[in-house]
Order: sequence, then structure tokens, then C-alpha cells
Amino acid sequence: MSTSPCKDFNFHLQLTNTLPNSLPKQTNLLLVYENRTMDVHLAAPIIDLEKQERITISHLNYLYSIPKRHLYLSIPCNMQCTTIPRQSRIMYISSLTTTKKISLGFICEVPSLNNHLRHLILFDDGTAKYTVENDLIYLCLCQDFERNSRSIESKLIRENFEKLLLNKYLNKQKFHIHNYVRVKKFDDKYHNARTIDVDCSIIKLKFYERQAQTEIWMHQHSLLIDDTIIAPIEIASPVILQNKRKYDEISTISRSSSPISIRPLPSNFYQPHQCSPHCVLIAEKSFIPNCIIQNPYTLPFSCGWKYFHVDRHAKGGFKKKPSTRKTISSRSNYLYRSPCGRSLLTLDEIEQYLLQTNSKLTIKFFVDDRQTRLEPCIKYESQYILNDDITQGKEYVRIPVYNENNSNLPETFIYGTETRSKLIFPNDTTTMTCCSCTDNCRNRIQCPCWLKTFEQAKLNDNEKILNWQRQNFSDEQMISRFAYIHQRLKTPVWSGIYECNSKCLCHTKQCTNRLVQNSLYQQLQLFHTNTKGWALRVLHDIPYGSFINAYVGELITEEIATKRDFKYLAILDHKSHLNTTDNKKRKASPIKNKLNNVGILNGRKKTFVFLVKFTS
Repeated sequence: MSTSPCKDFNFHLQLTNTLPNSLPKQTNLLLVYENRTMDVHLAAPIIDLEKQERITISHLNYLYSIPKRHLYLSIPCNMQCTTIPRQSRIMYISSLTTTKKISLGFICEVPSLNNHLRHLILFDDGTAKYTVENDLIYLCLCQDFERNSRSIESKLIRENFEKLLLNKYLNKQKFHIHNYVRVKKFDDKYHNARTIDVDCSIIKLKFYERQAQTEIWMHQHSLLIDDTIIAPIEIASPVILQNKRKYDEISTISRSSSPISIRPLPSNFYQPHQCSPHCVLIAEKSFIPNCIIQNPYTLPFSCGWKYFHVDRHAKGGFKKKPSTRKTISSRSNYLYRSPCGRSLLTLDEIEQYLLQTNSKLTIKFFVDDRQTRLEPCIKYESQYILNDDITQGKEYVRIPVYNENNSNLPETFIYGTETRSKLIFPNDTTTMTCCSCTDNCRNRIQCPCWLKTFEQAKLNDNEKILNWQRQNFSDEQMISRFAYIHQRLKTPVWSGIYECNSKCLCHTKQCTNRLVQNSLYQQLQLFHTNTKGWALRVLHDIPYGSFINAYVGELITEEIATKRDFKYLAILDHKSHLNTTDNKKRKASPIKNKLNNVGILNGRKKTFVFLVKFTS
């Protein structure tokens, strides 16, 4: 008695392609909730199933009122003689697995000659599958597509169902075997994958940056797949990534006999070639380094670069499973793709590429962490900007004045980029250290300016150097990890940094030892606070250790200082600072002096400001 209604249900479906509208009392049903099933019975007959929103069921002598979208027929459809309509809500159990794992989804295609007489199912996790013989499909009592789709948590998956089931994907391109694509799945972030198989409307994707569920089937026109086909070969498996440098060396040798100049492609397709200035020539044609009007860390995107987050440790559905590793190396965090399609996994590789192509960009514009958000972080109304540029053109970047509290401007002052003084100081440039490096001073052990910074730090018992010496590090190992790393200063150098100067032959913009002298590049704003007067803020995230600006002003004697207001005075006694016990306290407690450092630029001493603590 309990099975006949379901048999009638199948028979009705075969004849009319629609679901019956009535069910008798005690009909066996399956309650599906959180991927679990429970055998239940109808507690009362249903006369008009379509109008019912909730259905009364009985289980273990208790009555429950359940939304009908959670209820399914207890007997599967007869797949040999039944055609289930498109958009039908179903529960699926594969015949190819030993465990009876249930999956919920919608019918996307009915059997036809085009798909070899199979149903195509779109699952709630974004994957897809064609049915095979002996698969089990159970029909849901609720066949209202809109109501069923609203129960899916992921907004992107809901939109994906609407596009695919309502045929709104006509402009989506088709992918072929060996295409490399980006897929938004698992932790709701993009992952790189390669197409390894095609079956009618679905494609099989292999993920090289994941340790779990490395292969899945998806609909060709899924919104989870980015339309852009990305470069092959260098979105490689862990094995290929480990051998990437070896591959580059072999490729460079094999191509050196016949170098190819290629034109950068808009979609970053990769063609084997020897990188040269031609790779960035067109992409950087309109880029002006001395006029920055946007977040500096998005400048590479304006010059044809692309940026991807890479996660090798995500696992499961749409939630990221925490990694069991204590730390994740920076190689696992990001991937940059150059205008010529080359994939670069570390800032070292990017820095080498910038040197090789003679790019206008410098390494300081590239980020290597996930904490730095590239989208705007501070929202403000442009109508409250009272002055477009308080520097009056003295900086490469404008610093606007913003006041939403009133129409008052800050007190009049002279903005300067260099220390000014009426005092006379000797400025003998003949004794200045200078270099003749041609590699942007990347080989630090051969650069006199880098060596001077290093030697001064050793003379003043720099704590990091002392620690490295205890570990028997060589000078080359120590200097490569000291001071500026990719034009960021993550640890203060109290003895000062000797940057390359006007007498050096290295590149004035791309040299790895020229940072402070190239001035401000962050987007700053002078704004009025509610209770603290005027303040300075950055309009975007800044990577850890990035240079902000030089601390300059009028240089006066102590005698003059005693006659003035102490409000904005700073003591610049560099030598005594190094030798006092107070400096040791500063080293032990860096929080008190996170933003101060001293540098030697072109023979002159200058104080500058770095961000050495990230706050969200």
C-alpha cells in the first residue's frame, strides 16, 4: 500500500511529463535535511500538492509540519522509461560508489541524441554530472524552481542555476581540452585548473594547487568558471612548481639561439620566448611613474599585469579548512602574471623580471601577502575636499585636504620635501661612497653602498646580525636578509641606511637601494577629526614595512628650540641615540618606536617613516 502511490507517481510522470497533484495518507517519503535522510510517512492525504507549502508527516508516532522542499519520494524514478523535466529538484545517489552519499540538485538536460540519452544534473555545490545506468534519482515534492533555489546559501551558485537552467549563457565561450582556467570554488576564491576532459556540456577540471578533490566535473557555461583562458604550463602542479626554476633555465638556454620578440597579448596568453623590454613596451606606454593618482599597489594592473590568490590547502565545500601547517610560505599566497603571460610566484622572480624587461614599475608596487587589501578601504565624499593638493605639486602624489565637520582649513604652513635650515653644515661629497652596479644593486655583497650599511650595523652591534653570527651565517647570507627587502624595511636599522646616491651609476628608479629618495608614492589624505584636530591617513592598505614618507622640516639648534613652542620639535641626536641605554630599551620594546628610522641619503642624514605594524 505504501509503495503504490510512488509507482503511480512514476507512471503519471511517464505519461504527462508532470508530477501528480495528490498523494494518499501513509505515503512513504524521505525527509532530507543537512545531507541526511529519514524515513517518514504522510500523516494526512494531499489533495492539491502544488498549493501546499508545508506538509504534515509522522515519524515514531510524532507529527511534524515540514516545508515540502525537504521531502522526497521514497522510491527512485525508473530511469529507463522516464524523462524528468528540466528544472526538477532531485536527490541523487551514484551507482558507482559503495557509500550511499546523497547529493541534491536540478535536472539541467533531458535525454537526447546530443547527450547520448542521459540526464544532466547540476548539483548544489556547483559541480555537474551525466547520469549512468542504475543511478538513483528521487523527486522532490516541491518543484517550484525559485523556492528551491532560494534555499541555497551561495549567491553565486543561485545565479549559476538561473543562468544555466533558464538558458541565459549564450555569450559564454566553450572550453577545450588543455585550456587553463580560473574556477571560483571551495573557499569561494579563484583556483587555477586545467581542462582534462570534455563530455557534451560538461568539462572535467584538474586543480594543481589543491591536496583534496583535485578533479571535478562542471558545466561548460558555469558562472564559477572565469571566461578568460589563462596561460598554460606555469600554473603547474606542485611537482612542476618545484622544478620551475630548472624549467626556466633549460627554456632560456634552448631559446637563446633564436630570441623571439613578442607583443603582449590582452588576455595574457603565454608563448615561449626570451623576456625583453618588448614584453612591457605596449602595456606601459601610458604609465607615468612621476604621476600616481591611484592605489600604488594596483598600478601593475594598469600595466597589463594580473594577480591571483593561490590556496593549496583549502578543502571541502565552500568553507576553508584550516591548514595543519604552522606557516604557509609566501609562494602559496599569490601568483602574478606579467603582460607577456609569464607566471611569477615570488617577489624575487618579479624583481628579476622587472630588471630583465627594464620596466617602469618597481618592486615596491607588488604585494606578497593576503592581509593587504587592494580595494579601497576608506570611503569619503569628494564634496568635502577643500584643497586638492596641499603639497602644491611638490610631491608625485597629491595630498588632499578633507573636512566633513566644517569648512575650516589647516593653519598656513610651508610644505617641504627637504630639510631646510639657516645653519651652515659642511657637505663634502668627495668622500661619499658610490657604486657602479648594473644589476640594480641586487648583488649586495658587491655593492659598496649596501656594504657600508651592513658594516655600520655590525660596528654598532645590530641585534639581527649578532644573532646570525651566532648561527654561523656568512656575510653574503646576512646582507641578503638585511635592511631593505624588496624595498620594504621590516626591522629598524638604528645605525642608518646608506642609499645609493647621485654619484652612483645604478638606475635611479629601479635600484633596490633607492627608496626614500624617490619620494612619496602612497595615497595620503589630511583630514579633520571630530576631537583631535587634523590628522593624516592612508586611503588604502599598506604592506608591512612599506615606506610612507620622509620626516623633514626646519633644522634648528637647541638654543633656538628653547625659545619656541615644543609642540612639533624632535631631537635628532643620531650618535648619542646609538650609544644610550635608552636605545637598548627601544630595541627590546619596538612598539614604542615602530615608525622611526634614520637613513643617509646623498651624504645627508634624514629621518623617515615606515609602516612596521599592520592594523586592519
